[in-house]
Amino acid sequence: MKYRFDLRKHEKGVMILAVLLFLLSLSLSPPVRWPPYSLLEYVIYCSIAPVLLVIALHEGLHAVVARLQGARVEFGITKLGKSWVAMAPYTAVRTPLPVKMWIPVLLAPFSLSPLFYILGSATGSPIWVMAFLINTSGLAGDIVVLLVLIRMPKDALVVDEGIEMVSEIPFPEPWPELLRLGK
Repeated sequence: MKYRFDLRKHEKGVMILAVLLFLLSLSLSPPVRWPPYSLLEYVIYCSIAPVLLVIALHEGLHAVVARLQGARVEFGITKLGKSWVAMAPYTAVRTPLPVKMWIPVLLAPFSLSPLFYILGSATGSPIWVMAFLINTSGLAGDIVVLLVLIRMPKDALVVDEGIEMVSEIPFPEPWPELLRLGK
């Protein structure tokens, strides 16, 4: 496989999309009932716990759907940009899959946002509301890859190496010319 689509080359677009998705989901998020937590409890319950929960479920859903299609998966973390803060967990799918089988793999974590929204609405818990915000903004990379794959032949084989996808045919640009950001 000789053609590569490196998500890091589209980092600015992914980050802008993530911020836009965060702001949109923030404007739609259910009201939160803030229990009388200590500062440490706020940090754990409203930041760390939702992040860990979302990462495990989001990447886990990618892996489960890929495994159901017979693929071999691996998990990893990569650094984006120059900051150690911008870490990106990923699920690598080492088995070549046709594009038509990639669509459900990419879409699987989308189901978490409505679930977290419903839980947040029902309970008012900041954990579920934060999980809703984090998962929704975390879909940005999946959306960019989806924008690329839906414009490829449905039978084209693609391997995911984590932050880079590989295929025998060229990958189209994810953004229309008008929206392309500096690379």
